[in-house]
Amino acid sequence: LDEIDVRTLTIEKACGFFIEESKLRLDNGSIREKTFEEFDYVIQRYVLPLLGDTKVSRLDVSVVEETYKQIILSEKNGLGKCARTHKILNRVMNWLVRKKKGILQNPIPTGLMGDLKREYKNLAEDKPSLNLKLSDIRRILEYSKGRKQEVIVHLQSLHGLRISEALAIRYEDIDFINNRIIVRNQTSKGRLVPVKTKSARRSIPLQEGTREILQTSPNVMTDGFVCKD
Repeated sequence: LDEIDVRTLTIEKACGFFIEESKLRLDNGSIREKTFEEFDYVIQRYVLPLLGDTKVSRLDVSVVEETYKQIILSEKNGLGKCARTHKILNRVMNWLVRKKKGILQNPIPTGLMGDLKREYKNLAEDKPSLNLKLSDIRRILEYSKGRKQEVIVHLQSLHGLRISEALAIRYEDIDFINNRIIVRNQTSKGRLVPVKTKSARRSIPLQEGTREILQTSPNVMTDGFVCKD
């Protein structure tokens, strides 16, 4: 951690260091396994897909607020999932402040989540809750193993892609050298179109298990798309 170049420190790298230290704390009994799993899941599922490439020094209230709103508006039980993301991201930022790496103070305002809850209260009441537990995610991944839906399940549950984005991923969007997925297109009414906003166009980490499936899957490509019909 002492050798970090704070000028180039990204959220992805910061989270990686945070997880490494959390593993050590898990090993010495400072935190529970359930707590560590929550850290790891939320970071992989929400933080990295949306903020992974962002430099820590560039993270400000406008970036965080836009990210939170994207989670709220695109996910079922979006407010609940946003609150989970806020809790973990806030913890990572406070950890960086204590380590004096990249930031001097936490850029996330203390009242931001409360403001968003009030703003989107009616939205939360209108949407049904679908808050999957880690055990549920594991069962879904296990059930999909070897099936034609396996890749799309991985893209959605482990990488945070919307169904329209996952269906649009082609092998040319997978950077196997740098372990990245480039999200630039989505499907709309059966057609491939660019994603709608600048923030939706993003590069996210490719998980090792997904990489192995893409490289060894017996399923043949369909016009270059990683997901078969």
